[in-house]
Amino acid sequence: MNALILGGQSPRHQVWVRQVAESLQPYFQVVTFLDYQHWQKEVSVDLEYEIGQASHLASELGEYVIIAKSLGTMLAVHGNALGLLHPSRCIFLGLPLKALDGLEDMPEGLRRLPPTVFVQNAQDPLGSFADVQAYVAAHGNGRVKCLETPGDTHNYVDFALIAKLASGTH
Repeated sequence: MNALILGGQSPRHQVWVRQVAESLQPYFQVVTFLDYQHWQKEVSVDLEYEIGQASHLASELGEYVIIAKSLGTMLAVHGNALGLLHPSRCIFLGLPLKALDGLEDMPEGLRRLPPTVFVQNAQDPLGSFADVQAYVAAHGNGRVKCLETPGDTHNYVDFALIAKLASGTH
């Protein structure tokens, strides 16, 4: 089994994806991550471009798990809905409910997800656990579940928990 990591929007996630990758190394044959183009250049986020890049990385992985945070969750759901990403399961951290406007296929994408765990801080400013749980219940499928973690930030740095969830040892 392999792993694909999709970080959040902020350039600080260049470090985060590498930290997650390091925590996953003992559990997966291949661990890779996407460095978004807007991290390197001063350009706007281009979801379609990044989905294409993620799809290219995933095409070389065989069977894989997606571990995604914030923007990465949106890319994973959208890419899955378009049939460009085919993970066997997903771990999503910090679904940014307040940033989903304009993504009409999110509900359909949620219905099409493989087994997925949504990890959400109790008071995440981009979507509380209660709000994410309600959204996922309204639009998800029987293969998704939500896990509440303490906190009032949009930071997800419990790398041991991420590794346990991603590897299926939790």
